Amino acid sequence: MRINGFVLGLICSPLLLLIYWLAGPWLSQAPEPAHVEDLQTGLTLFDINYVPTNPRKAVPDTPFLWLAKEGTEKKVVDLKQSIGKPILLHFWAPWCGTCIVEMPSLEVFAKKYGKDVTILCISNDHTGGESSRDYYQHNNIQMSLNIDLHEGQSGRLARVLGIQGFPTTIFISAKGEEMGRILGPVEWEGKAGEMLLNLLKAPVA
Repeated sequence: MRINGFVLGLICSPLLLLIYWLAGPWLSQAPEPAHVEDLQTGLTLFDINYVPTNPRKAVPDTPFLWLAKEGTEKKVVDLKQSIGKPILLHFWAPWCGTCIVEMPSLEVFAKKYGKDVTILCISNDHTGGESSRDYYQHNNIQMSLNIDLHEGQSGRLARVLGIQGFPTTIFISAKGEEMGRILGPVEWEGKAGEMLLNLLKAPVA
């Protein structure tokens, strides 16, 4: 038996409406605007490998270690202690060539915008922080020195956050929710850095 297009439409329309109704809540969760563009350069967040986190998720309270850049002072901290301002969470390692090339650029960004954004550099350092501290001192890095180490466990925070490689930067809203991340280096002194700053400072929904 052949069914003409009109009859087929009558049969399918309720089914399509049901599918749309069921999918409505999922469709309403619009992704982060990865198409946001710098009007002067045409650069977009997509071009700099920014991947939005959708849906956003709260940061964990997994502890890590803050170290003084000089001396022996240290203390256990976690991400939730920094909630209140946007957070730029940067994972790096002193044995990662790309990381140590990128760090001076991030240092310039931190000096320029550190009042607007909390910048936390988390090092994967199997020497307990000695290699990272040496790098900071030899390159006059002033950003906070944090090691992904707690109770003898190295790399715990990176594992909890699903870090796939170094460097990786995670962008966290002032509400403490992960907004998105970038795997790989960023030109923090250029338009890319400005775009990411504006993303972090955007009003929290």
